[in-house]
Amino acid sequence: ACIFVICADITLKNCSISGLKAASLLLTSCVNDRGRFAATDLMLQNNYAASLVILDSYDIELKHSSFKENQITNNGIQMIETNSLIYNVSLTGMKSATTKINPFMISLSSSNATFSQFSIVKALNCSGFSLVSCPKVEASDVVVANCTSQENGAAFKAVKSILQISRSIIEYNTAAGRGSALFLVNSPLSMTTVTFRNNFGQGKGSAISSQFENRILSSSEIIIKNIVFTDAKFESYNPFAAISIYGSENVLLSNSVFLASEFSFSGGVSIENSSNI
Repeated sequence: ACIFVICADITLKNCSISGLKAASLLLTSCVNDRGRFAATDLMLQNNYAASLVILDSYDIELKHSSFKENQITNNGIQMIETNSLIYNVSLTGMKSATTKINPFMISLSSSNATFSQFSIVKALNCSGFSLVSCPKVEASDVVVANCTSQENGAAFKAVKSILQISRSIIEYNTAAGRGSALFLVNSPLSMTTVTFRNNFGQGKGSAISSQFENRILSSSEIIIKNIVFTDAKFESYNPFAAISIYGSENVLLSNSVFLASEFSFSGGVSIENSSNI
């Protein structure tokens, strides 16, 4: 790693890392304690790495930073058992250096996170967010655009996590599988004032796929308000809708519209095995 820190507080200001090849450019780890990582005006550009940043058991504050035209084989920013605030950060022109796996720009595991004024744009053969067992992830004023995923969920993939999205734009994303925008498994969702534009997906829940296979979390709620779907084209060899919800105990869909979209079979919303709709 270019910067390797164990169980210590670290603050970076006006730092730039470019043209390097490494397993990871920035690695922090703390097994029996917690460290603090703060970075402002951090630039990572034209690097080749498995993961650009790996943060393990740290409290994180990342602001006014950018990641441009890097190649990765694993994930862009990987956070494990962290609490983080990410503000005014952009990832642009990222590429997967392998066709064997589908990297995520942001990978969160057992972490709490708040993303604000955050963008992922032009990620080739990469997905946006991966959330696994995250108690709370909030995303506001977020843009996820031009991500091409080789699996489910080009923008967000969440498993056993609680996700809140507001005032955001998800556009021009393509998923080879289900959920060109969101793919959720056992993950409650609250989404308000989000625009979906020109997303392309195949399979059940072409834009948003949510399924609750069992009651791992106390809530199985799906709340969708003030959503606009426009200029979308969803193709499927199965008659599934753009939004597919399965096994939820509470579904609320309000003030939402579908505009100028094409569906091979059924369009709109499919709700199965759910209650309190």
